[in-house]
Amino acid sequence: MMSVAPGERVPRHRLIRNLIEIGEFDQAQTEIRIFEKDFKSDGPVARYKVKLMVARATRTEGILREDRLAILKEAEGEAIRAVRRYENNPQVFYAYCDVGLALLRVNGDASVYEAAMAALKEAESRIGDPQITRKVRSFERRVAMETSDESMLEENDA
Repeated sequence: MMSVAPGERVPRHRLIRNLIEIGEFDQAQTEIRIFEKDFKSDGPVARYKVKLMVARATRTEGILREDRLAILKEAEGEAIRAVRRYENNPQVFYAYCDVGLALLRVNGDASVYEAAMAALKEAESRIGDPQITRKVRSFERRVAMETSDESMLEENDA
């Protein structure tokens, strides 16, 4: 598809997403750089940059916890920049929430998740998209499950 329509953004977005999903992180990073060189950044690519960092931090085997945290902190900064730049793109807010969830899982700190959810709820009221409301509930359920799983583990350890 890219050779037929090299100037189209959507096929490149899909390629980046697919590379992240299959764990080809270096190739995804390369495709992001090529996209930004050819087209400049846009909302989807900003989101994929964040998703790539979260995937690297959470799915790369054999890295230290400190390295995971460093990558996730970098992802947090990228997500905050994306949310400010693409304030009407709900997908970048979802990526920010994903960073918060990942940090909650890695170090138990919910502060980034809470800041991301506050930003998402503000966007929800400003944009008025019902899909955002569903996504807010989805994130709240995921965190509730995470925290209940942790409390169950702590009870079993006692």
